Amino acid sequence: MTEGLEDLMQAIRDDIAALRADIQQLHPIDGHNHVTAAIPQFTPRQHVILKRLCRGESNKQIGRVINLPESTIKVHVREIMRKMSVNNRTQVAIVAASMRLI
Repeated sequence: MTEGLEDLMQAIRDDIAALRADIQQLHPIDGHNHVTAAIPQFTPRQHVILKRLCRGESNKQIGRVINLPESTIKVHVREIMRKMSVNNRTQVAIVAASMRLI
């Protein structure tokens, strides 16, 4: 039992290290511990969606809360990812937090 738990903890540590490497590659951090990449400009609607996306809400949940169709939310999420130069929602959340966008 303990061995399985240790394996799981090591896998989590490895995943975290890989995510950190991905972040460093996407948005290098200088010696002052802040991101040097340009801060993307979002519309007010995109900013609302970004905050909810970073909370882990699905497109459907976001759409229900702000009264937009899921397909419209998908368009906004893709545009947010494009502006941030990332490929998935996890990267959006990580980069947004590191850039203090949320």
